[in-house]
Amino acid sequence: MNKHRIAVIAGDGIGKEVIPAGLSVLRAAAGACGFEIETEEFNWGCDYYLQTGRMMDDDGLRRLQDFSAIYLGAIGDPARVPDHISLRDLLIKIRQSFDLYINLRPIRLLAGTQSPLRDKGRREIDFVCVRENSEGEYCGWGGRLKQGAPDEVAEQTVVFTRRGVERVLRYAFDLARRRRKRLASATKSNAMQYTMVMWDDICREVARDYPEVAVTPYHVDALDCRAELLAQRVSGRIGRAAPIRNVLGRRRRRGRRRSSARCRRDHEKQHCDAPPHNAQSIDSR
Repeated sequence: MNKHRIAVIAGDGIGKEVIPAGLSVLRAAAGACGFEIETEEFNWGCDYYLQTGRMMDDDGLRRLQDFSAIYLGAIGDPARVPDHISLRDLLIKIRQSFDLYINLRPIRLLAGTQSPLRDKGRREIDFVCVRENSEGEYCGWGGRLKQGAPDEVAEQTVVFTRRGVERVLRYAFDLARRRRKRLASATKSNAMQYTMVMWDDICREVARDYPEVAVTPYHVDALDCRAELLAQRVSGRIGRAAPIRNVLGRRRRRGRRRSSARCRRDHEKQHCDAPPHNAQSIDSR
Protein backbone atom coordinates (compact mmCIF):
# COMPACT_ATOMS: atom_id res chain seq x y z
CA MET A 1 0.00 0.00 0.00
CA ASN A 2 1.38 3.40 -0.98
CA LYS A 3 2.08 5.75 1.88
CA HIS A 4 2.35 9.53 1.56
CA ARG A 5 3.84 11.87 4.13
CA ILE A 6 2.09 15.24 4.09
CA ALA A 7 3.19 18.43 5.82
CA VAL A 8 0.14 20.35 7.04
CA ILE A 9 0.25 24.15 7.42
CA ALA A 10 -3.18 25.48 8.33
CA GLY A 11 -1.81 29.02 8.53
CA ASP A 12 -4.25 31.80 9.31
CA GLY A 13 -7.91 32.71 9.19
CA ILE A 14 -10.07 30.41 7.11
CA GLY A 15 -7.14 28.02 6.74
CA LYS A 16 -7.69 26.83 10.28
CA GLU A 17 -11.26 25.91 9.38
CA VAL A 18 -10.87 24.33 5.96
CA ILE A 19 -7.73 22.26 6.57
CA PRO A 20 -9.28 19.95 9.24
CA ALA A 21 -12.29 19.38 6.98
CA GLY A 22 -10.02 18.75 4.01
CA LEU A 23 -7.98 16.24 5.98
CA SER A 24 -11.16 14.35 6.83
CA VAL A 25 -11.96 14.08 3.14
CA LEU A 26 -8.39 13.05 2.33
CA ARG A 27 -8.43 10.29 4.92
CA ALA A 28 -11.75 9.03 3.61
CA ALA A 29 -10.30 8.99 0.09
CA ALA A 30 -7.24 7.12 1.34
CA GLY A 31 -9.42 4.42 2.88
CA ALA A 32 -11.56 4.10 -0.23
CA CYS A 33 -8.69 4.12 -2.73
CA GLY A 34 -6.17 1.99 -0.89
CA PHE A 35 -3.37 4.32 0.17
CA GLU A 36 -2.13 5.66 3.48
CA ILE A 37 -1.32 9.19 4.61
CA GLU A 38 0.87 10.31 7.44
CA THR A 39 0.57 13.95 8.44
CA GLU A 40 2.68 16.32 10.48
CA GLU A 41 1.33 19.72 11.42
CA PHE A 42 3.35 22.94 11.49
CA ASN A 43 1.97 25.93 13.39
CA TRP A 44 3.59 28.50 11.11
CA GLY A 45 1.71 31.66 10.21
CA CYS A 46 0.95 35.07 11.63
CA ASP A 47 0.37 33.84 15.18
CA TYR A 48 3.77 32.19 15.05
CA TYR A 49 5.29 35.41 13.67
CA LEU A 50 3.90 37.49 16.53
CA GLN A 51 5.35 35.02 19.02
CA THR A 52 8.78 34.52 17.44
CA GLY A 53 9.37 37.25 14.85
CA ARG A 54 9.48 34.59 12.11
CA MET A 55 6.80 33.20 9.78
CA MET A 56 8.45 29.77 9.89
CA ASP A 57 11.34 28.05 11.64
CA ASP A 58 14.84 28.80 10.38
CA ASP A 59 15.22 25.17 9.29
CA GLY A 60 11.66 24.97 7.97
CA LEU A 61 12.53 24.45 4.31
CA ARG A 62 14.91 21.61 5.17
CA ARG A 63 12.19 19.92 7.22
CA LEU A 64 9.60 20.28 4.47
CA GLN A 65 11.74 18.75 1.74
CA ASP A 66 11.28 15.22 3.08
CA PHE A 67 7.49 15.25 2.62
CA SER A 68 5.55 14.00 -0.38
CA ALA A 69 3.37 17.11 -0.39
CA ILE A 70 2.56 20.28 1.53
CA TYR A 71 -1.09 20.88 2.40
CA LEU A 72 -1.40 24.61 3.05
CA GLY A 73 -4.52 26.51 4.05
CA ALA A 74 -4.35 30.31 4.00
CA ILE A 75 -1.63 32.79 4.89
CA GLY A 76 -2.23 36.34 6.04
CA ASP A 77 -3.69 38.44 8.82
CA PRO A 78 -3.21 42.02 7.62
CA ALA A 79 -4.70 43.60 10.72
CA ARG A 80 -1.75 42.24 12.71
CA VAL A 81 1.02 41.41 10.24
CA PRO A 82 1.72 43.29 6.97
CA ASP A 83 0.81 41.15 3.98
CA HIS A 84 4.19 41.55 2.29
CA ILE A 85 5.83 39.95 5.31
CA SER A 86 3.42 37.04 5.73
CA LEU A 87 3.40 36.29 2.00
CA ARG A 88 7.11 36.53 1.29
CA ASP A 89 8.45 34.95 4.46
CA LEU A 90 6.34 31.81 4.20
CA LEU A 91 4.29 31.20 1.05
CA ILE A 92 6.66 32.72 -1.53
CA LYS A 93 9.66 31.21 0.22
CA ILE A 94 8.11 27.74 -0.12
CA ARG A 95 7.12 28.30 -3.76
CA GLN A 96 10.52 29.51 -4.88
CA SER A 97 12.61 27.10 -2.83
CA PHE A 98 10.77 24.04 -4.18
CA ASP A 99 10.26 25.55 -7.65
CA LEU A 100 6.47 25.29 -7.44
CA TYR A 101 5.96 27.14 -10.70
CA ILE A 102 2.33 26.23 -11.54
CA ASN A 103 -0.65 27.79 -9.82
CA LEU A 104 -3.58 25.62 -10.93
CA ARG A 105 -7.13 26.72 -10.20
CA PRO A 106 -10.02 24.63 -11.54
CA ILE A 107 -13.30 26.54 -11.78
CA ARG A 108 -16.31 24.23 -11.65
CA LEU A 109 -19.84 24.50 -10.37
CA LEU A 110 -20.41 21.52 -8.11
CA ALA A 111 -23.63 19.54 -8.14
CA GLY A 112 -26.14 20.88 -5.64
CA THR A 113 -24.76 24.42 -5.61
CA GLN A 114 -26.33 27.48 -7.21
CA SER A 115 -24.32 29.75 -9.46
CA PRO A 116 -24.56 33.54 -9.22
CA LEU A 117 -24.65 33.43 -13.03
CA ARG A 118 -28.29 33.17 -14.00
CA ASP A 119 -29.44 29.91 -15.59
CA LYS A 120 -25.95 28.39 -15.60
CA GLY A 121 -25.41 24.87 -14.30
CA ARG A 122 -22.39 22.74 -13.57
CA ARG A 123 -22.04 21.61 -17.18
CA GLU A 124 -21.65 25.19 -18.40
CA ILE A 125 -19.03 26.24 -15.83
CA ASP A 126 -15.92 24.11 -16.12
CA PHE A 127 -12.56 25.64 -16.95
CA VAL A 128 -9.08 25.89 -15.48
CA CYS A 129 -6.80 28.84 -14.77
CA VAL A 130 -3.06 28.26 -14.99
CA ARG A 131 -0.81 30.96 -13.56
CA GLU A 132 2.94 31.33 -13.29
CA ASN A 133 3.67 31.03 -9.61
CA SER A 134 7.26 31.95 -8.79
CA GLU A 135 8.66 34.59 -11.18
CA GLY A 136 7.40 38.01 -12.28
CA GLU A 137 6.33 40.17 -9.35
CA TYR A 138 7.17 37.35 -6.98
CA CYS A 139 10.91 37.78 -7.60
CA GLY A 140 10.97 40.59 -5.07
CA TRP A 141 13.60 42.69 -6.82
CA GLY A 142 13.51 46.37 -5.91
CA GLY A 143 13.72 48.70 -2.97
CA ARG A 144 12.69 51.95 -1.34
CA LEU A 145 14.83 55.06 -1.00
CA LYS A 146 14.21 57.84 1.54
CA GLN A 147 11.28 56.00 3.06
CA GLY A 148 8.66 58.39 4.45
CA ALA A 149 10.26 61.50 2.92
CA PRO A 150 8.40 63.74 0.45
CA ASP A 151 10.77 62.66 -2.33
CA GLU A 152 10.64 58.95 -1.50
CA VAL A 153 11.32 56.58 -4.39
CA ALA A 154 10.22 52.94 -4.72
CA GLU A 155 11.11 50.48 -7.46
CA GLN A 156 9.76 47.00 -8.12
CA THR A 157 11.23 44.97 -10.95
CA VAL A 158 9.26 42.23 -12.71
CA VAL A 159 11.55 39.43 -13.84
CA PHE A 160 10.77 36.59 -16.24
CA THR A 161 12.99 33.94 -17.75
CA ARG A 162 12.41 32.16 -21.03
CA ARG A 163 12.64 28.82 -19.24
CA GLY A 164 10.06 29.88 -16.65
CA VAL A 165 7.62 31.23 -19.23
CA GLU A 166 7.88 28.28 -21.58
CA ARG A 167 7.31 25.61 -18.96
CA VAL A 168 4.10 27.31 -17.81
CA LEU A 169 2.89 27.68 -21.39
CA ARG A 170 3.56 24.04 -22.18
CA TYR A 171 1.76 22.93 -19.04
CA ALA A 172 -1.30 24.93 -20.08
CA PHE A 173 -1.22 23.72 -23.68
CA ASP A 174 -0.91 20.11 -22.51
CA LEU A 175 -3.87 20.62 -20.21
CA ALA A 176 -5.97 22.21 -22.95
CA ARG A 177 -5.11 19.38 -25.34
CA ARG A 178 -6.44 16.84 -22.84
CA ARG A 179 -9.63 18.83 -22.32
CA ARG A 180 -11.53 20.74 -25.01
CA LYS A 181 -8.53 21.86 -27.06
CA ARG A 182 -9.18 25.54 -26.41
CA LEU A 183 -7.02 28.05 -24.59
CA ALA A 184 -7.82 31.66 -23.71
CA SER A 185 -4.84 33.99 -23.50
CA ALA A 186 -5.01 37.29 -21.61
CA THR A 187 -2.26 39.89 -21.56
CA LYS A 188 -1.40 43.46 -20.70
CA SER A 189 1.34 43.64 -23.32
CA ASN A 190 -0.08 46.86 -24.69
CA ALA A 191 1.27 48.55 -21.54
CA MET A 192 4.07 46.17 -20.48
CA GLN A 193 6.13 46.20 -23.63
CA TYR A 194 9.01 44.02 -22.48
CA THR A 195 7.93 41.24 -20.13
CA MET A 196 4.49 40.67 -21.59
CA VAL A 197 5.66 40.97 -25.18
CA MET A 198 8.21 38.26 -24.39
CA TRP A 199 5.27 36.16 -23.17
CA ASP A 200 3.53 36.86 -26.47
CA ASP A 201 6.52 35.77 -28.51
CA ILE A 202 7.15 32.57 -26.56
CA CYS A 203 3.46 31.69 -26.59
CA ARG A 204 3.35 31.95 -30.37
CA GLU A 205 6.41 29.71 -30.57
CA VAL A 206 4.93 27.09 -28.25
CA ALA A 207 1.57 27.21 -30.04
CA ARG A 208 3.23 25.81 -33.17
CA ASP A 209 3.77 22.55 -31.31
CA TYR A 210 0.05 22.31 -30.49
CA PRO A 211 -1.78 22.84 -33.80
CA GLU A 212 -4.87 21.11 -32.43
CA VAL A 213 -5.29 23.71 -29.64
CA ALA A 214 -7.14 26.90 -30.63
CA VAL A 215 -5.75 29.90 -28.73
CA THR A 216 -7.90 33.02 -28.51
CA PRO A 217 -6.09 36.20 -27.46
CA TYR A 218 -7.68 38.78 -25.16
CA HIS A 219 -6.72 41.93 -23.34
CA VAL A 220 -7.36 41.25 -19.69
CA ASP A 221 -9.73 44.22 -19.41
CA ALA A 222 -11.99 42.75 -22.07
CA LEU A 223 -11.64 39.27 -20.63
CA ASP A 224 -13.11 40.42 -17.32
CA CYS A 225 -16.30 41.44 -19.08
CA ARG A 226 -16.47 38.18 -20.97
CA ALA A 227 -15.75 35.82 -18.08
CA GLU A 228 -19.15 34.15 -18.33
CA LEU A 229 -18.73 33.43 -22.04
CA LEU A 230 -15.19 32.28 -21.42
CA ALA A 231 -16.38 29.68 -18.93
CA GLN A 232 -18.54 28.12 -21.64
CA ARG A 233 -16.05 28.31 -24.51
CA VAL A 234 -12.62 27.28 -23.25
CA SER A 235 -10.93 24.60 -21.23
CA GLY A 236 -7.96 26.59 -20.02
CA ARG A 237 -6.58 30.05 -19.38
CA ILE A 238 -3.03 30.82 -18.49
CA GLY A 239 -0.37 33.36 -17.87
CA ARG A 240 1.12 36.31 -16.09
CA ALA A 241 0.15 39.95 -16.14
CA ALA A 242 0.71 42.10 -13.12
CA PRO A 243 -2.60 43.99 -12.88
CA ILE A 244 -4.95 41.00 -12.91
CA ARG A 245 -4.33 39.11 -9.74
CA ASN A 246 -7.91 37.85 -9.71
CA VAL A 247 -9.75 37.95 -13.00
CA LEU A 248 -12.98 36.50 -11.67
CA GLY A 249 -12.94 38.45 -8.45
CA ARG A 250 -11.54 41.86 -7.69
CA ARG A 251 -11.23 43.20 -11.21
CA ARG A 252 -14.58 41.82 -12.21
CA ARG A 253 -16.21 44.04 -9.60
CA ARG A 254 -14.60 47.03 -11.24
CA GLY A 255 -15.91 45.86 -14.58
CA ARG A 256 -19.49 46.19 -13.37
CA ARG A 257 -19.18 49.93 -13.70
CA ARG A 258 -18.93 49.55 -17.47
CA SER A 259 -21.83 48.67 -19.70
CA SER A 260 -21.91 45.32 -21.48
CA ALA A 261 -22.02 47.12 -24.81
CA ARG A 262 -18.88 49.03 -24.02
CA CYS A 263 -17.14 45.86 -22.88
CA ARG A 264 -18.00 44.21 -26.17
CA ARG A 265 -16.72 47.20 -28.14
CA ASP A 266 -13.46 47.29 -26.21
CA HIS A 267 -12.95 43.57 -26.68
CA GLU A 268 -13.55 43.75 -30.40
CA LYS A 269 -11.25 46.74 -30.74
CA GLN A 270 -8.43 45.10 -28.83
CA HIS A 271 -8.18 41.47 -29.82
CA CYS A 272 -11.38 39.79 -30.86
CA ASP A 273 -10.59 39.78 -34.58
CA ALA A 274 -7.14 38.30 -34.17
CA PRO A 275 -6.73 34.76 -35.55
CA PRO A 276 -6.96 32.07 -32.87
CA HIS A 277 -3.40 30.83 -33.37
CA ASN A 278 -1.89 34.23 -32.55
CA ALA A 279 -1.51 33.45 -28.85
CA GLN A 280 -0.92 36.30 -26.47
CA SER A 281 0.75 36.02 -23.11
CA ILE A 282 -1.44 34.99 -20.37
CA ASP A 283 -2.63 35.50 -16.89
CA SER A 284 -5.33 34.24 -14.67
CA ARG A 285 -6.06 34.45 -11.05
